[in-house]
This record gives sequence, structure tokens and C-alpha cells, in this order.
Amino acid sequence: MTLRSPRRFPPYDRIIDLVAERFRLTREAILGADRHREIVLARHVAMYLCYRYCKNASYPTIGSTFSHRDHTTVRTAVLNIQSRLSKEPSLSVQVDAVRAAITREVFYSENVRA
Repeated sequence: MTLRSPRRFPPYDRIIDLVAERFRLTREAILGADRHREIVLARHVAMYLCYRYCKNASYPTIGSTFSHRDHTTVRTAVLNIQSRLSKEPSLSVQVDAVRAAITREVFYSENVRA
């Protein structure tokens, strides 16, 4: 019997970078205080994906990564995106594209020999 290595997940920083790339924003914009609609959406998607894909992710730890935002802000973002995914196909396509990039990176890093 062989033991499989535990599945690795990308760090918060990598998810933020992938979201920034997909939404054509800078990392600084996502982490900043700007409240323009497109930036807030990207920020919320990044928080949602961090919560879904990062091992032992909690609202407070994600909040501290996003410029010390409160845990309730992260919770609201996660719930907002979860709700919108079933109602907005265009948002679902964007989130799925980032999910695919995360999956590719995880798969690639697990199958590359040092």
C-alpha cells in the first residue's frame, strides 16, 4: 500500500495573483481600499477562493491577508459570491477560470520532480 501525499493548495498570495490576472487588475488594487465595482468584485472573488481552497482558512486569517479587513467583511464576501454564482453565468465563468488555474498549478506542483 502506498500513501498519497496530502493535496497541496496554493497560498493566499498566489490566489490573489491569479484573480488579479483574470480580472486584469493589479494585486495592489485588490488589496487596496478602492471601492469601484470591478475591484470589489475581484476582491470578493479572491476572498471566496481563499476560503474555498486554502487549508485551514478562517475568516480572520483571510481578512488579515487582505489589508487587515474584518472577518465579517470576508464572511460577507464569501456569502455574496456563493449566492451570485448560481445567478450570474458570466461571474461563474470567471470564477471557474481561476479555479482551473488553481487546479493546474496544484496538479503541476504535485507531479514535478525536484
